[in-house]
Amino acid sequence: MKMNLCCAPIFAFVALAMVSLSAQAGGWEVWTEKKGADQLTVVASFAGDSKIEDAHLDLAIGSEFEVVDIQTVQKGAVCAASTEKRLLRALPPSGAGAPLAKTLSDTCVFTVRITASKGWAPESLVEVEKNLCSSSFTGLLDCEVSVRALK
Repeated sequence: MKMNLCCAPIFAFVALAMVSLSAQAGGWEVWTEKKGADQLTVVASFAGDSKIEDAHLDLAIGSEFEVVDIQTVQKGAVCAASTEKRLLRALPPSGAGAPLAKTLSDTCVFTVRITASKGWAPESLVEVEKNLCSSSFTGLLDCEVSVRALK
């Protein structure tokens, strides 16, 4: 198929715009690291975009655990754990009607002791259970989550 030369710049612009839009999507970046034989550290970081005002992340832990420490890194953030539900929850500070900062910022640092599993790996233990982002203007929004294990 031969492309008309007048249309080539338009297609290039559309492709560039699509790449730019996807690169600006807000969301969570989660890092996990095994410490010793039984401890797991989970760092939840969030970056907004030009729309997201509130966000919510629940991480399911695939084993029984005890909470060793929870650090709320950003003022106004909510960081919580439920050993009964095997859940870690992170919420960045609310934008209260304004978009959240586009800069990726650590929100919560969880340290837990895995009590029921032997020979576990962080990448197989932490899964996203709930991921919500919202705006007062447009309602629920898509936001991304990447979960990575440090070696």
